[in-house]
Amino acid sequence: MLLSYCNNIWRCMCKKKNPSLWEIMSFFSSELNCIEYWVKNRWGGIPVCPHCEKQDEHYFLKSRSKFKCKSCKRQFSVTTGTKLHSTKISLSKWMTAMYMLCHHKKGISSYQLAEDIQVTQKTAWFMLSRLRESMDESKWDFKKLSGQVEVDETYVGGKQANKHKNKRVKGTQGRSTKAKVAIVGMIERNGKIRARSVANVNSEVLLPLLKSNIADASTVFTDEFRGYAKVRYAFNHLKVDHSAGKYVIDEAHTNTIENFWSLLKRSIIGIYHRVSPKHIDKYVAEASFRYNNREKNAYEKFEVLFNNVNGRLTYEELTAAA
Repeated sequence: MLLSYCNNIWRCMCKKKNPSLWEIMSFFSSELNCIEYWVKNRWGGIPVCPHCEKQDEHYFLKSRSKFKCKSCKRQFSVTTGTKLHSTKISLSKWMTAMYMLCHHKKGISSYQLAEDIQVTQKTAWFMLSRLRESMDESKWDFKKLSGQVEVDETYVGGKQANKHKNKRVKGTQGRSTKAKVAIVGMIERNGKIRARSVANVNSEVLLPLLKSNIADASTVFTDEFRGYAKVRYAFNHLKVDHSAGKYVIDEAHTNTIENFWSLLKRSIIGIYHRVSPKHIDKYVAEASFRYNNREKNAYEKFEVLFNNVNGRLTYEELTAAA
């Protein structure tokens, strides 16, 4: 019998609740352990054919680390139909990368991951991109924010003064999106964040975005930006006037969402250095995932990520023109 489902090492690790990176790497150094973990946590202990959905109608091809279904005669692996579909990278490296992405508080760059698990930078970038896609909670845990919700926008793209003179773009002061990407965030106090990039920050874009993500009876807090002028027609709207030096008026403030912007920008500036507009939402999703699971330890975050790697993402789809 291939699968014992009773690995003593793993049970000891689970008792600790928060195993170290060394313990994770030690356990997942065995491909068989990785396969056992996938079968137990993806299918509940009994492999299910992704092609015909028959359960326990298979046998294991040890030389290929795959199963063959007795019913439809097709082969499948534990990663078939997931973000790891048809991967040539060992499961040991995948599981280590997954844990490291959850363990590092500000993320990990593709260059660092490539060095740590001994793959090329291009491979590490593709691995991380697929995992970030799985961190987008709006695709598997969408629920409208409610109660007291803070809304704010920020801009990512670097300061023009720090660029070479002939690469600077004129007229980018304030909320211009000529050389920066605008990101709108909505955060439920003592709850979750939802954020994404937008083409511009006028009321025609902002109001529909808020209505699709925030429950009707909620109270929305913003600053004095005119793009939020129509929010009062859909929600109870309270605002603070930052331009007048007012940052807190009773319950009205945007300090919580600004704290998240600080975390996001620290990861971009300190770890990634530069993020393309095309892929910015994946990095925002990563930061949001980490914030939304802030009460969990690294292993618990790892479990949440592992349970949501369903659905394929090919390199062609990832790099296709926007």
